[in-house]
Amino acid sequence: MSGANLPDNKGLPAALAKVQTVVPDTVMQPIMYTDAGYIGYDAWYLMINNGYQPCVQTLPLVRWCKKHDADYVPRRWVVESCHSWINRFRKVLVRFEKTLRAYYALLCFACAHIVWQKVILR
Repeated sequence: MSGANLPDNKGLPAALAKVQTVVPDTVMQPIMYTDAGYIGYDAWYLMINNGYQPCVQTLPLVRWCKKHDADYVPRRWVVESCHSWINRFRKVLVRFEKTLRAYYALLCFACAHIVWQKVILR
């Protein structure tokens, strides 16, 4: 979590330090799908050094690929739909908690509830 006034690529080192990935025994690197906020040498350098293959989806690139490739499927929807699911929890959407710890607990509860509804109950 970071403030709204912090650019996306400035919070990337802290986010990558917290991520715990389980990589299967395959040859492929895990892919990190991002948006245009992560364009730049510093962001790419961090993603590659942490073992990710960057895939930055900018809107002009998505439009061009849709126009020239009939089978193209954009990957940005994963993050955007996750944010939409989290925004359905009004207590998390409008932050009333005074401490970061309480807000983080509510955010974890919302994410656990989403996983329960989307993955486990299917």
